[in-house]
Amino acid sequence: MALIFLSYSHRDEHFRRQVSDHFGVLARHHRIEAWTDRRIHGGDRWRDEIKARLMAADMVVLLVSQHSLTSDFILDEEVEPAIAAVKRVYPILVRDCDWKGVGWLSELQMRPEGPKSLASMKVPERDRTLAAIAQEIRTLVARTRRG
Repeated sequence: MALIFLSYSHRDEHFRRQVSDHFGVLARHHRIEAWTDRRIHGGDRWRDEIKARLMAADMVVLLVSQHSLTSDFILDEEVEPAIAAVKRVYPILVRDCDWKGVGWLSELQMRPEGPKSLASMKVPERDRTLAAIAQEIRTLVARTRRG
């Protein structure tokens, strides 16, 4: 089973749920699990659990917003180790923010194309966009697993 690590700010929980819903199809039909910190249970060593899942991940999906780009924990404990481990970081713009002013992020191809934030889309367009993102991720993970 392939593993996707979903990195996001808890202030973007609404978008995390929407992305996770679309990734549910990947889990059910393509053996691609999307892991979030919402799967940490009482008594778990949460920092150790996050680190272990991050290092085991085939891909890191980063929900990009002003909240994630100002979070010390996300940047220092998730993004930086992912980049150091040469993980594919797949950014999804959930809220309009100055992501182009962030050196490492401005070098990555942002999704959705345009780029247009998920927050700026009406529900039908957002669903089409997230379905297309899930399809692209399925293809990328399959290619990574073969390669």
